Amino acid sequence: MAEPEPDARTVVKAFLEAMWSGDKAAAKAAFSEDAQWWFLPSLGYQRPMPAGDALDIVMDDMIGRFDTDKPFTVDLHHLIADGGEAAAEYTARAILKTGRPYENRYLLRASVAGDRIVSVRPYTDTKFFLEELYGE
Repeated sequence: MAEPEPDARTVVKAFLEAMWSGDKAAAKAAFSEDAQWWFLPSLGYQRPMPAGDALDIVMDDMIGRFDTDKPFTVDLHHLIADGGEAAAEYTARAILKTGRPYENRYLLRASVAGDRIVSVRPYTDTKFFLEELYGE
């Protein structure tokens, strides 16, 4: 008898843990071949964007602004799922390469089909995000 496919909660939690730990290959493996990422319009990125390309931006440019010699912590507050939809609310904390502390709250909504993420829609305070990470 075949094992049942993991539920949306399990798939999204594994994706987030891979992303937070810096394991880009494992995070990308969570996406379906045609997965899409929807950045908020205020960030100025293409919408939608192939999820793998978006993850490169998130991990290399955004998280890449954190000082890797300092702790990067994430508190997962809630992870809820209903059918193929999941939402995770979390707070990320780090020290930027400028030496300034960074703390921001996020909500990531994902659609899952089978054992792969097909759509990612992250939400955060983009004004604060842009000011803190990019000085805009």
